[in-house]
Amino acid sequence: SGINNTLSMMHASGSVYWTKALYANADAFTLKDICLVGSTIYACGTRYQNGDHSGILLTLDSAGNYVTGMLYDHPIQPDFIQVIVQDNALIIANRGYSNNVHMLLKTDLNGTTLEQKTMNAWMAMPEEEAWKPLHSEDSSTFWFWNGGSFGSNAYRVSSLDLMPLSSFMHLGNIQTLYCGDSSIYMLSSGPMYGIKSNVIMQKHYSLTEADSVELWYQYCTYPNNEMPLNETAPTTSICIPTATPGNPPNPFYYPLLGNEPWINEAN
Repeated sequence: SGINNTLSMMHASGSVYWTKALYANADAFTLKDICLVGSTIYACGTRYQNGDHSGILLTLDSAGNYVTGMLYDHPIQPDFIQVIVQDNALIIANRGYSNNVHMLLKTDLNGTTLEQKTMNAWMAMPEEEAWKPLHSEDSSTFWFWNGGSFGSNAYRVSSLDLMPLSSFMHLGNIQTLYCGDSSIYMLSSGPMYGIKSNVIMQKHYSLTEADSVELWYQYCTYPNNEMPLNETAPTTSICIPTATPGNPPNPFYYPLLGNEPWINEAN
């Protein structure tokens, strides 16, 4: 019941051009990611009301003012954590609050649902998963992965119909994946298993790189050949938060310490 979100436009030097505070009246209202399409800002997140979660997608103008808003309700209780633009459409990563369900949602730029797919996932708890599981490869292809300490499934997905073009399993928690012209780079916090807590406390990470995409797939398999599920699309309703001028952030620069070494992992 107050200001839940603040959106600021800043210069690279840290000076603030403008700041907007977004309210949701009495509801818990959290924005988690934004993307830009021209001068339009799309923001995704979650609203909590009376024991239920709804995915939220807001359209803002270039100054952060509210234009339109949509709520998405579904039995798995949506939690929209990332939004990217693909081929003049929006791809939203949804990590449901129940049943460890990982869903991809494709909408047009007006928020109308075009496609929905539920991908297979290993056992994972929400706090163990990557906050940003989407990476755009090009306008027609992107990556989506289900990160978890017991293993991750990474999918290379078609932007047209959200169907996987290829996939591999990784025994660890994929946090970030980047596909270059001839290589894949991946940051993974695992595998952890029995020493998961110690690994986290030691800031223990592994960085994996393959010489070619073909070589990468030589050692990977499609997870049990299961196809994604095409379930009932979320129901939608209008969301109108309150936008007011907000207090600008106070920049504080914290330099990276030079005495925190990385740990080299075996291949």
